[in-house]
Amino acid sequence: MKPDNRSSGIENYRPRLNPISRLQDYPILDFKISQIQIQIPNPTNPMKQEELSERLWNFAARIGKIVDALPDTRLGRHVAGQLVRCGTSAPPNYDESGAAESRDDFVHKLSIALKELRESRGWLKFIVKAELLPIGRLTDLIDESEQLCRILGKSILTAKSGRRR
Repeated sequence: MKPDNRSSGIENYRPRLNPISRLQDYPILDFKISQIQIQIPNPTNPMKQEELSERLWNFAARIGKIVDALPDTRLGRHVAGQLVRCGTSAPPNYDESGAAESRDDFVHKLSIALKELRESRGWLKFIVKAELLPIGRLTDLIDESEQLCRILGKSILTAKSGRRR
C-alpha cells in the first residue's frame, strides 16, 4: 500500500498570535461609546501613577458595593468580611509604594498590593461559584481585577529587572 501523499494541513498550521497578548504590557485607555466600555492599549502614553491609583480606588469602591449586596447569611457575612479587607487594601498599599525608601521597598509594597488583588479576585470568583450574587454583576469587576493584577505584576517585573543593573 502506498503512503497517502495528501497533506492533512497540520504541518502547515501556525498558531495565530492573539493581538491583545502582544499589547497586554501597555497601559489601558478607557472610554465609553453609548453604554459599552471599550479599553484600548496605549503604548505611546504610559499610565501615570495617579491614573493607576485612581483605578485601584475605583476598584475598591466597587468592591464595597458588592460586599453590601452579599446576602446576610453565615457564608455571605464571612465572604463579605474577607473581601472588604483584601479588596480595599490594594490602593493604599500601591499609594504607599510611591514613598518607598528603596527599590526593594518599592517592589515589596507593590507585591503586597498584588497579593491583595489576587485574593480579591479569588473571593469574587468564589461568590460566583457559591451563587451568592449573579455572575452578570461580577464579570466586569473580575475582569478589572485581572487587568490590575497584570499591570502590577508587570510593574514588579520591571522594577526587579532594574534592580539587577
